[in-house]
Amino acid sequence: MRFSHFLGSYDDLNSFGNGTYRIEDRSHLSLGWGSDRSKELSFGGSLGYMGEDMGGDSYTYRAYLSWRPDDRLAFDLMLSALDRDGWLLHQDGSYMATFSADQVLPGISLEYFISAKQQLKFVLQWVGIKARGKDYYQIPEMTGDLISVAKPDAANHDFSVSQVSMQARYRWEIAPLSDLYLVYTRQSDMAGLLDDEDFSEIFKRSYRQPVTDALVLKLRYRFGS
Repeated sequence: MRFSHFLGSYDDLNSFGNGTYRIEDRSHLSLGWGSDRSKELSFGGSLGYMGEDMGGDSYTYRAYLSWRPDDRLAFDLMLSALDRDGWLLHQDGSYMATFSADQVLPGISLEYFISAKQQLKFVLQWVGIKARGKDYYQIPEMTGDLISVAKPDAANHDFSVSQVSMQARYRWEIAPLSDLYLVYTRQSDMAGLLDDEDFSEIFKRSYRQPVTDALVLKLRYRFGS
């Protein structure tokens, strides 16, 4: 169990050079539990609560599962979810806005030692966010509380984010300090306006438009005795 409380303070970072404003007191609380990691199968998770800068309640949920049947194979499955109500983000110039947002962070890791000198590893991680705008604020000219203002009629601040990172790697130790690597990497980083999409559609759209899609062969060889 963990509890933290943050007193009211002044923030000049999240405005990106557009002024200083006051944020409210807020508290964080989390409760977690995990089974014995030395067992072949272990699992656990946590629940958390946090207050947002301008008020609002947000909750976090985390779970993991680990399977290690022997010393050659390791499989890990992780999932985190974040439900935010009042996420404060900078907009244009001296304007800020709060958002209701859902965020998911799943991950898979598989590691297999074929022999003492050969290894296979696969890792897939994803961050998906869906956020819808709520309240609109202006940073005051003199340091103080944010000023609530009307949201511009033409402004659509609903957005989505999708970041995918996948890597498959084969490693062969040819000799001490000499290795051959074969690595496939695929990464995407996509952000844009939020349409009527679910998380699976957001993932597929970004996965199909990677910023990195590469197969690399690398040889590291040590010369001399």
